[in-house]
Amino acid sequence: MIISDRDILQRYKKDNRNGIRAAFEKYYDDLCLYATNITGDLPSAEDIVQTVFIKCWQENSFLGITTSLKSYLYISVRNGCINHLKKQQAHRHADLTELTGYNTNDSSDITEHRSDPLLINELNKAINKLPEKCRDVFLLVVVQSKSYKEAASELSISVNTVKTQISRAMIKLRQALSHHLDS
Repeated sequence: MIISDRDILQRYKKDNRNGIRAAFEKYYDDLCLYATNITGDLPSAEDIVQTVFIKCWQENSFLGITTSLKSYLYISVRNGCINHLKKQQAHRHADLTELTGYNTNDSSDITEHRSDPLLINELNKAINKLPEKCRDVFLLVVVQSKSYKEAASELSISVNTVKTQISRAMIKLRQALSHHLDS
């Protein structure tokens, strides 16, 4: 028997645990599919959906729903996915900042970096000198902004191998560019 959103909210008002459980059973699979389409990553999507339900339960969020439960849950999951993607992007930004010593959010550093053809040339040379596997991983993750999981899938390697190769690339590039970064 399919339970209506109205019935779920009524259950929630009587017993929030029972209401959350009913909403979870009705929407969990569809919300995971929706989140996976946004993040491209099922485990992350499941974490996001579970976090939404936990927050709804802890904060009694269903009591404040004035529109539809379905809309509320989809918007909450979408926002969770956006936050997840922002964190991933911030992680990539931190990797680039660590590599170059430049904060790419600071426009003066970007201008200096882009106007220094010698540094760009040295960086390209250093990237080309990386071992093939290391270079391939670096280009996918840092240059093409792919997630570790996407790069691992594309190269048929594990996510841990991607992390190791990125770490090795950063060390080698930092060493190769150390004379530019120290000045």
